[in-house]
Amino acid sequence: MELKFNGLPEGMAFYMPEKARSLDLLKNTGQNILESFGYEPLYVPALLPYSLVCSGVEKEKVKNYYKLIDYQGDILVLRPEMTSAIASLVAREQDNITFPARFYYYSSVYRHETTQSGKDREIYQLGAERFGGSEDADIEILLLIQKIIEAAGLDDFQVEVGNISFLEEVFVSLDLEQNLVKKLKVKLASRDLVGYRNICLELEKDKKDKLLKLLELRGGPEIFAKAEKIIGSNNKSLEHLKKIYSSLKLINMAERINFDLTLMRNLDYYTGIVFEVMSPNLGYNICGGGRYDKLLSRFGVESIPAVGFAIGMERLRLAVNGGQSLDRSSKIKIYLEDVNDLDKSFELIDELQDKGFETLIEYENLKVDNIDADEIIIKIDDIFAVFIEKEERNFERIAEVLEYVRTELENSNA
Repeated sequence: MELKFNGLPEGMAFYMPEKARSLDLLKNTGQNILESFGYEPLYVPALLPYSLVCSGVEKEKVKNYYKLIDYQGDILVLRPEMTSAIASLVAREQDNITFPARFYYYSSVYRHETTQSGKDREIYQLGAERFGGSEDADIEILLLIQKIIEAAGLDDFQVEVGNISFLEEVFVSLDLEQNLVKKLKVKLASRDLVGYRNICLELEKDKKDKLLKLLELRGGPEIFAKAEKIIGSNNKSLEHLKKIYSSLKLINMAERINFDLTLMRNLDYYTGIVFEVMSPNLGYNICGGGRYDKLLSRFGVESIPAVGFAIGMERLRLAVNGGQSLDRSSKIKIYLEDVNDLDKSFELIDELQDKGFETLIEYENLKVDNIDADEIIIKIDDIFAVFIEKEERNFERIAEVLEYVRTELENSNA
């Protein structure tokens, strides 16, 4: 029976070599930076128990998770995010972990989202989680994010920073009902500011005025004075944000920080600082994260202070150079004319690969326009294609050719 390809499930995609190489380049760049900060790799299962993933999560959010039933009748979930799973691991293994602990991962997560460019349902993420230590770890995390995104080649981005604790304190000071607080949080998390305003307009004047003034708390450090008029001076949450800004400013990393004290995240475990990375190249965030000091208590152990982030790698790829190929290094590929004597061919391949050359057999069907039969070296985009015919297949001639190519390569990269 002939199999017909009818397309992939919505939000899933194949990645051809050019895109795949770009993602690998971004991943490797980020991993190297994380390793330099002492973060260690973790792997998390793709399938997780329903109870682990969905405990404490609102039903509306659970609807967006991919669920299945295994052969024993247990409900499993394709991991929708990494933090809860890693927190459960830390809760279980904490006696074997030295704190503060730093972990990073590169994994796919799966969520049912409205699909558009960069908003797939299989989401490739590079992320990091730090468990233990003081709130000063927030500074390290914000520094890490900026270093990774800058190293990826994206210059035009801002880090939006807020604090969940500040918002909670404002809501408590106004003695708002929990149902009302929930509605306000939903509007802020979805950035539905019109809906937020409409809710506020139905309240008594004092509450309405203060809640609407929250929308003005966006910008640089000058917003702290406005915030103190709402919540009072010496507020712990505001003082922490001031400290973050001062510390990043000392190392010239505060320029991209933009405060938004109405910033909410869609996950309900955040307790302090929250942040998102935005770029005018995209209409949605590239990276998000925050502090979740109480998450481990969901797994029956004493909580450990923690903070982390996740970068959407496809979103980052799209933001950098419009999604064009990110691998700009010149390469050398050596094509060997097909011959009957495969033993000699593979002997030559082994020799060339040991010298760091990508080597292929059979180039008679290679689709390269206008190859001059007398030329054995062709520059194709960023690739030096070296064609070696069987009559020239001796090491002296090859050494001569490769020396020439290396010179050309050095000149092209100069």
